[in-house]
Amino acid sequence: MARRAGVICFVEVRSRRTSRFGSPAETVGPRKQAQVRKVAAYYMARHTIELPARFDVASVVWDGGVARVDYIEDAFF
Repeated sequence: MARRAGVICFVEVRSRRTSRFGSPAETVGPRKQAQVRKVAAYYMARHTIELPARFDVASVVWDGGVARVDYIEDAFF
């Protein structure tokens, strides 16, 4: 979770050792998105946060011990 320009950002981080079978971001399907939204709503209510929320995905692929990170803002709603 991060806050930027009056928006609270919830970030789902996914990683894989290779992108041979697709991007790690592709594994954030409808079920996971619903789970993240539910947890975000609980967190915001618990901490009395009244800001718009954004859901981002950080996709990490490890290539020979080096991480390649793709960051997707507003990955889902």
